[in-house]
Amino acid sequence: MVTLSEVENKHDLISTFRCSKNLDLEEYLSQKAIDSDERGNARTHLLINNQLSTPEIVGYFTLTIKPILTDGISKEMIKKIDGFSKDRKCVYFYLIGQLGLSDKYIGSNLGNLLLFTAIDMIETSQRIIGGRYILVDAFNCKPVVEFYNRNGFTKLATSEEDSVSIKMIYKI
Repeated sequence: MVTLSEVENKHDLISTFRCSKNLDLEEYLSQKAIDSDERGNARTHLLINNQLSTPEIVGYFTLTIKPILTDGISKEMIKKIDGFSKDRKCVYFYLIGQLGLSDKYIGSNLGNLLLFTAIDMIETSQRIIGGRYILVDAFNCKPVVEFYNRNGFTKLATSEEDSVSIKMIYKI
């Protein structure tokens, strides 16, 4: 794994990533990841296949911190997330903002590798600065939701639910 900031020919390498099942993953990497990284708003981590004549991105994930307004979240859930108060107006999460595999690696176990690596990095940070939960804003389709469920994530019920994405959380 390398961070996007460690890569020399960013645009050439980014152009090797294809995810036809979720074009938002391609769009983020090609249009927003470099800027977010340079501004220090998020860090994008790349799994690269260097065994090819031209290296390519196998998959990637982006990590940051995300505040969520608690409007539309039950008092019981707010207290569970916060660990203290049910009246918080805002709760904070570590966010796995993007996580995806390039098309040619779908069906491999590399999605699990990416997720466990992201969780491990977050847990290292959590030991230093604290924090209680990881959030993913997952593509709302059965295989994706099942992937996160199998790996310990549960749905975060909010009044802002839509058919495109679903908020899921993981207790650190």
